[in-house]
Amino acid sequence: FNQRFVDIWEIPDDIMALQSGDKALEFVLSKLVDPEEFVNRINYLYKKRQKKNYEEIALVDGRTLERYSAPMFSHDGHYYGRVWYYRDITERKRAEEEFQNAKRRLDQIIEFFPDAIVVIDNQRKVIAWNRAIEEMTGVFKEDIIGKCDFEYALPFYGEKRPILLDIVLNPEKLKEQWSSSYDFMQEEGEKIYAEVWAPALFGWKGAYIWFCAVPLRDSSGNVTGVIESIRDITRRKEVEQELEQANQQLKKQYEKVKALSDRMLKAREEESVRLSRELHDELGQNLTLVKLNFQMLHDEIPASMKQVKAKLEENINLVDSSLQFVRRQSSSLRPPALDEIGLYSAISHMSSGFSRRTGIETRVIQKGFFRRFSLAVETALYRCIQEALTNAGRHARAEKVKIEMKKNEWCIRVRVIDDGIGFSPGKLKTSPEQVGIIGIQERINMVGGQVRVRSRPGRGTGVYITVPLVNQPEELKTGGE
Repeated sequence: FNQRFVDIWEIPDDIMALQSGDKALEFVLSKLVDPEEFVNRINYLYKKRQKKNYEEIALVDGRTLERYSAPMFSHDGHYYGRVWYYRDITERKRAEEEFQNAKRRLDQIIEFFPDAIVVIDNQRKVIAWNRAIEEMTGVFKEDIIGKCDFEYALPFYGEKRPILLDIVLNPEKLKEQWSSSYDFMQEEGEKIYAEVWAPALFGWKGAYIWFCAVPLRDSSGNVTGVIESIRDITRRKEVEQELEQANQQLKKQYEKVKALSDRMLKAREEESVRLSRELHDELGQNLTLVKLNFQMLHDEIPASMKQVKAKLEENINLVDSSLQFVRRQSSSLRPPALDEIGLYSAISHMSSGFSRRTGIETRVIQKGFFRRFSLAVETALYRCIQEALTNAGRHARAEKVKIEMKKNEWCIRVRVIDDGIGFSPGKLKTSPEQVGIIGIQERINMVGGQVRVRSRPGRGTGVYITVPLVNQPEELKTGGE
């Protein structure tokens, strides 16, 4: 035996100094877990001259040695004896044992994982099939492990065909062809998620299932297989469909309520226009005639009839006050300036009056308002700006208000911004401004626009309005700005 043999068996120098094979063998036997079997195997192999042998030998110190033995013959067949090779494989055995322990733990995790799990190797052979997938498919582990040729697709689709883990294993070949068979598919790095109806599950009752498949790689990065997690999401899909149906019904109800609200708002606006004209044309003209008649009567009465003339003057003043009231009411119902001079000029006129009444500095900026718009758009914008100014005057404690009106090829944008006390958007529902904001939103919705309100305590409030010009009623051809 050589020095490597001495080192592996850890034979002491004092025994080696004796140069006795029997002493060395005696020491070797003392280190074995089963020395009797060791001797028996040696004797057996010397008897079986043609036999080669490989085995592992356990030592009492916990180490494991690998032994290989082969006969030695000359070219003419003369038997010389046997050669014995020994190698310490303790670390390898420990690594193998750790690997097996880790594999067992992983197998247990997969086995008892609540999601259905299937694992295939890179030859598409099933190497794992847990309890959850047994319950889902009715196929037992012993009937599917080792199977290939798309056998694992049968419990889901009733036919042999690629499923998601096959797409992950060979995306270049299968992804384009089979991705369209899924209701939903999403990639996230190497993972692929998908949803599909599996008709063959649960005795052909079928079920919606969710998949997540990811490749398995070795230490060199080579794909060695694919693991796929599967969930039954049928109930979730049913709830989603129920929610969708409820949302559709709610949407229909909302559309009905909105249409009714729009008709009411339109009817109110039309009634306001009618009342405004009647007040202006009928009552206003009649009061003017009454005033003229009183004035003529006053002028014809002699100066000596002081009491009569004083009474007539009192009536003239009363009629005059009534005329002013009628004009104010008529203007509030339908501002004549909106019909006579257009939206921008009407807004400028209204903001000037607002500044005089409240003392709040108001500035109007316009760009692109050189022609008239539809009656509905002009009225909606006028009323919304009017309401925003009212809110600024009543609630905001503002010192300045800026009104910006801009028009381009596609839309009208209006911003009404004050420097008042503002409010928290979350408290809008409890704010006195809520009713006004809702009114603004309703009017702008009628003309297909959008409203945003931005505010912060101490930072003022902004009302932002956008009204599209496409698909609107044809713009008025008369008038201009």
